[in-house]
Amino acid sequence: MLSGKIMKFYVAGRFHHQDQVTTVMDRVRDAGHQLTADWTEHDPIKPYKDNPDTSRAYAKEDVNGAKEADVFILIANETGRGSHAELGVALATNTEHIYVIGDKRHDC
Repeated sequence: MLSGKIMKFYVAGRFHHQDQVTTVMDRVRDAGHQLTADWTEHDPIKPYKDNPDTSRAYAKEDVNGAKEADVFILIANETGRGSHAELGVALATNTEHIYVIGDKRHDC
């Protein structure tokens, strides 16, 4: 365990990369840590404009999960947008440990 204590994790990524995210979440749980939220259990709701109440509830859950985490992990990719908002929340709330995992890009 990090620092010898149970840590709270939030794992962000694209909805269609749930397999990768779930693998990381499983490892976190197996190591004895906790998840602050598990967005992989959400139902698909696009287009968001047709599901405003559910969209709002999911967004609040995700933002709160990112805020409450001691450790934030982003499974990054070229086209992800929502997960980058969650990264912003983690940065703004001074999350203790932030990890961005993915292919390195040099065109930014």
